Amino acid sequence: MKYGLIGNPLGHSMSPRIHSLLGNDDYELLELKEDELEAFFTKKDFKGINVTIPYKEKVMKYLDVIDENAQRIGCVNTIVNKDGKLFGYNSDYDGFKELIESSNIYVINKNILVLGSGATSKTVTTVLKDKGAQNIKIVSRTKGENKITYEEAIEEDCNIIVNTTPQGMYPHTARYPLAINGFSNLEAVVDVIYNPLNSRLLTFARRRKIKAVGGLKMLVSQAIRAHELFFDTLVDQELKKKVYNSIYKDKLNIVLIGMPGSGKSTIAKYLSKEFNKPLIDLDKEIENKENRLIKEIFASDGEDYFRDIETQITKKYAKLHGQVISCGGGIIKKRENIEMLRQNGFIIFVNRDVSLLEALKSDKRPLAKTSEDLERLFKERKHLYFKSADKVVRNNGVFLDCAKYIKEWFDENNDY
Repeated sequence: MKYGLIGNPLGHSMSPRIHSLLGNDDYELLELKEDELEAFFTKKDFKGINVTIPYKEKVMKYLDVIDENAQRIGCVNTIVNKDGKLFGYNSDYDGFKELIESSNIYVINKNILVLGSGATSKTVTTVLKDKGAQNIKIVSRTKGENKITYEEAIEEDCNIIVNTTPQGMYPHTARYPLAINGFSNLEAVVDVIYNPLNSRLLTFARRRKIKAVGGLKMLVSQAIRAHELFFDTLVDQELKKKVYNSIYKDKLNIVLIGMPGSGKSTIAKYLSKEFNKPLIDLDKEIENKENRLIKEIFASDGEDYFRDIETQITKKYAKLHGQVISCGGGIIKKRENIEMLRQNGFIIFVNRDVSLLEALKSDKRPLAKTSEDLERLFKERKHLYFKSADKVVRNNGVFLDCAKYIKEWFDENNDY
């Protein structure tokens, strides 16, 4: 291999995609067992590699030169072969530094809790100290030197929390490492997890109007720094931004909410084709699961039963990436549905005047049999649609025109 990533397991790594966007199509994934490391580094048959768990510390003994930051942190994730001499670096340092700087998180004179005590925790702590942080406490499951327990952490006067643990990572997206409601002076929460894009910990922070930052920028930035080290070059800011936005849009779910008959299904089909993303119609998924129509579910088991099934289906698809999701009109009635959809989703409220809704033309709408039903439903749900949406689009004309507008907006918008 010329360039690539070694570790075990590697799973669905985003690294080849990132490096391809940077112009390196020779980047490969290579799973190695620990007893294969010796032969791999003896052969030195590569130009540049990244290293991930569980080998970030174990590879250090094979290196000829180790960068100062990597030495201080005690682990390496980037190795460059320079005429047979192996140089080790820690580009995670640069990735986390970029994450907090681009998010305008200032750490001087702040009380900071770093959750976790592994290699990523060491990287984060080193960056925070270099940025001027004085009061950093490491939170670990077991108490030790310079560490406090999670039970002790909840008594701290904390301004910033950084999660470096895997709690909340896919597929266990319902988990979170620490309850944050007791921190009255909390200003920012950073989670280095990037799958999902927004962990449950970040959901709790946003619910309290606290700055919440996920780990995708760190992942992309560390890969960009590795590319620079591989090729002894500098990537300009425009390309950095382009790469990040491309990765973000690849992973993002486009979620459509709105009243029955507002055009969600038609718009979703168009966006699915244009963005080359699979289409998930939650109502159809419910019918497939139950093997009966929605109106039959309502008639037989009632709305409460239907809403429970809807939440189960939402949970299944919300944790996946890169989809267009069309939701039923009542999805917003449960906050947990919206919070799950926001894990990886950008939520668009398709807002169509009640008088123009197409719902009455279908017999599939159990709660909208008359125009009066539609008026009542919209009054009940209007504030929830607006509250849940990241963007609102008016759809009082041709459905396809609205779909094209959304496509153009995503193509032109790079502010992520």
